[in-house]
Amino acid sequence: LADEGDVVAAYYLGMIYHFGLGTAQDQNQAIRWYKTAAAKGLVNAQYNLGILFCPGLFCSQERAAEAAFWLKNAASQGYVEAQYRLGLLCSQGLGVPKDEVEAGTWLTLAANQGHPEAGHVQEALAARLKPEQLREVQERVQRWRPRFGGLDGIAD
Repeated sequence: LADEGDVVAAYYLGMIYHFGLGTAQDQNQAIRWYKTAAAKGLVNAQYNLGILFCPGLFCSQERAAEAAFWLKNAASQGYVEAQYRLGLLCSQGLGVPKDEVEAGTWLTLAANQGHPEAGHVQEALAARLKPEQLREVQERVQRWRPRFGGLDGIAD
């Protein structure tokens, strides 16, 4: 089914290879199948690609840039864990330019959805921001709307 373009089948095949379910783990095959599903807008596949490329805050800039791309697509659709992780990448300048306003925006969005750690990280970040930066974060959060389908940076 995945070979025939079934997005959900491609996602599950990515999971099979990612976690070695019934087969040997194969990161390259996991990436291949996740990308097939992610390119068609499947948010879980986008998030899993972000995690595969950068499972924590200790990965190369190149891998972090790939992770940030996929996490941004998932975050833009409202996926709370992707919003949190993207906020962390933005606050560290890992894979993306360091941007505390962008970080604050994603962390606030995640915190507003009840992410357990995002609120604490966002509060610590907010304590370092200037008043005009805090206003910008608040304005971005108020204007934010989830985007569904397609990919940021790739033509639909």
